Amino acid sequence: GFLEEYEGHDCVKQLLCARHRSAMVENAVVASGAAALDGQDALRALLVGFDSSADGNGASSAFLGVGAFGKAWLHGRGIAPSLPFGTPELLALLRDYAPHERRDAHLERMRNLAAEGGMLLDDAGSLDEGSVLNDFRLWSASLVKRLPALSGDGLRTETLSDESELRRFFESAALASTADVEARGDGWTIVANQLQGAAPCLGDLQHRLFCRTWLSGGINGYLTPPGAIGKPPHVDDHDVLVLQQDGAKSWLLLDTATREVAAEVVLNAGDVLYLPQGVPHHARAHSDGGQPSLHLAVGLHRSPMSWASILAAVLTLRCHSTSEAQGALPLGVVQEIDSRSSVFAACGGGGHLLR
Repeated sequence: GFLEEYEGHDCVKQLLCARHRSAMVENAVVASGAAALDGQDALRALLVGFDSSADGNGASSAFLGVGAFGKAWLHGRGIAPSLPFGTPELLALLRDYAPHERRDAHLERMRNLAAEGGMLLDDAGSLDEGSVLNDFRLWSASLVKRLPALSGDGLRTETLSDESELRRFFESAALASTADVEARGDGWTIVANQLQGAAPCLGDLQHRLFCRTWLSGGINGYLTPPGAIGKPPHVDDHDVLVLQQDGAKSWLLLDTATREVAAEVVLNAGDVLYLPQGVPHHARAHSDGGQPSLHLAVGLHRSPMSWASILAAVLTLRCHSTSEAQGALPLGVVQEIDSRSSVFAACGGGGHLLR
């Protein structure tokens, strides 16, 4: 798609996208030199050892220090950690779909924690099985499909996100297996947001990645029928670790200058793709074998740790009274910080101090 058609029509995303043109040419996997091997080894080190006493500090240093981090995509074959979370587990989450109840309870719990000054580590470790925090499974879901344009060439995107409509669809389709997805899924890609509470293995993955990188982010799941395209071409404003769980999917990475495919990466089950923020992309599930594709996308948000974000936070808080900045910040102040951070991040090139 054209740059102006990218999802969100966000000028900051377009600027980030434009800054990564060189990364599309000098990525660390197309080249077969030592840098490529170093990048893949660092990615493997980051993800292994979740069930052992592996050196987490060494793994994070290797990954964050490699030349590809934040600049070039990396493809690791067969290096994904073994996670007991596949298509049946994702579909089970969508039965009796009513995420707003647990979501509202979770938000209320977070507000109470903020008002009380947070939670001690000992308190967090002693949560009972029925607590609100342990009961949180997913934030929301949506359905997406790509269809022929109503007029002319190209494709259009159809999205279903209303919770009552989603509940009716999941109840009538009764999806429980990969065969159900192909038979009654109506060609929809199922997007499940914030899955880190869905299974202990996902929560452990998110927590350990945060401890190793100091970069936070949630886990989303994408279940795409065979041969289907999920989301339209778009750019993300954060880095992504893609873990292919089931099936296979081809990722098309686009060049912002030519608007053409710069690279095609095929992910099979067990593969991992590291995608820096700003790289335009979209993906298609393979049709051979008749198996849907399920991948997990782990977000790594670098922007809050940049000088642009730190400067935005400092200047915004200095503009407000001390009483306003105590404890939990009002939503308006947080939004002001985010807006100012985006403006600062759009300044200069990739090597600018603010970046």
